[in-house]
Amino acid sequence: MAIPKKPVVKSSPIGKVWKALQTIPLVVKEIPTLPKGKLLKLTCMFMGVSSLMYWISGPSNYFYIEKKSREAKLLNELGVRNISTANFPGTERTFRDNYGLDYMDTFKAMKSEAESDK
Repeated sequence: MAIPKKPVVKSSPIGKVWKALQTIPLVVKEIPTLPKGKLLKLTCMFMGVSSLMYWISGPSNYFYIEKKSREAKLLNELGVRNISTANFPGTERTFRDNYGLDYMDTFKAMKSEAESDK
């Protein structure tokens, strides 16, 4: 007789997130009784996530803007005044009713040739 296996419960990613959120009160209650090593690990994770969120929302945006500003000043010093063309690439040719995709003219020419051959 084989050992019965537990049924596999399939849950969506939203269900997994909801399950994780439900365990937060239990984890918070256990914090005062954690050993020093686990408490240090939890504190380091909290500080790391906090620092990352601060970096993403503040200094990284500032450095990105400064980088683009330095690039623009350098291009200006090198004499590049206008970096775009008068017409956007791919739109040099003006619109002509069909762009060669309307085959009615071709069909009419073929039909008139067939009638003239008869």
